[in-house]
Amino acid sequence: MSKKQLVVYSLLALGIGAFSYGLIYWQKPLSERLFQDYSSRLNRVLSISIKAPKQTPSLPQIYWRDYLKKEPELSLSLLDSITLKHCGLDQLVFERNSSLGKHASADYTLVWHIDLITGLQTCLANNHLDAQLKASLQHILDTKRAAINVYWHNFLVNELSIRHLWSSQQAIGKNPLPSYRALATNLTELSHIHGELVTSHSINKKQLLRLSEKLQKGVTILALLQELNATSAWLNKVTMALNARQFSCQESKADYDILRNILTKVYAVKVQDYLAELDQSANAVINSLIPLMQQSHAELLARASAIHIEFKQANRKHVKQWKQILDSCT
Repeated sequence: MSKKQLVVYSLLALGIGAFSYGLIYWQKPLSERLFQDYSSRLNRVLSISIKAPKQTPSLPQIYWRDYLKKEPELSLSLLDSITLKHCGLDQLVFERNSSLGKHASADYTLVWHIDLITGLQTCLANNHLDAQLKASLQHILDTKRAAINVYWHNFLVNELSIRHLWSSQQAIGKNPLPSYRALATNLTELSHIHGELVTSHSINKKQLLRLSEKLQKGVTILALLQELNATSAWLNKVTMALNARQFSCQESKADYDILRNILTKVYAVKVQDYLAELDQSANAVINSLIPLMQQSHAELLARASAIHIEFKQANRKHVKQWKQILDSCT
């Protein structure tokens, strides 16, 4: 290999290495990139060593089956459904008993329950029904109406787009607030669907299916909780390091000026702005989750609220630590 070729290959290797490093860096969560820059600047001026905190899972492993409620065991025989063909119940019963019906998605299953309630109401309006069959249908209708909240509960637990919210890792962008406000809007719309379902025993199928699709494609709650958790850990690390260092401006006027520069141009402009977006995102999402999932996902909701509270506490402690430093120098 000639000297010229060796130089070319060396430059290529350096270029590939730099590209790989850059790719890895930009794939890191924004919180990690911000705090690595913030802490490294503090390390240099204060001669301390703030290291990245260990990451811990935000949520425990979720066993979705444990969240399900028992549904009433009611069914129409195929023979009965055939005699009620003019009500459309025959098609509904066949659909439910087919292989596709037994493995239908949660949103389609919920729609099926409501369609059956509607079909039963139509059939019972027919005065030519056999008295025994009519009594049987009325019992099924009353039982299914009483179980509407159970069907809704199990929909929230089984629906893949909602499970996706609690279990899918995603990278959060620099400005997450608009995406999480959109998620909060979708969750609120889902609550309105539930309210309509309870009061009128009806459901807007297209609206429900459209929402499921939106939730599947959007940002996730888990990603937000992971960032809240990570930033809390970083804030606590930096706060403890600053407290242990006990910096005084009497030591070095030059170092104090650098510290103020870090505070105003790095922490206040970059870090704090991002923390504010996370805080507002958490407020929007948790407030929309409470009316929707306080029954079906109580444990997960409690954990999400606790993570948000810990995040706000870490923020307050960090601001207080900086205030102590500034007060000591005035």
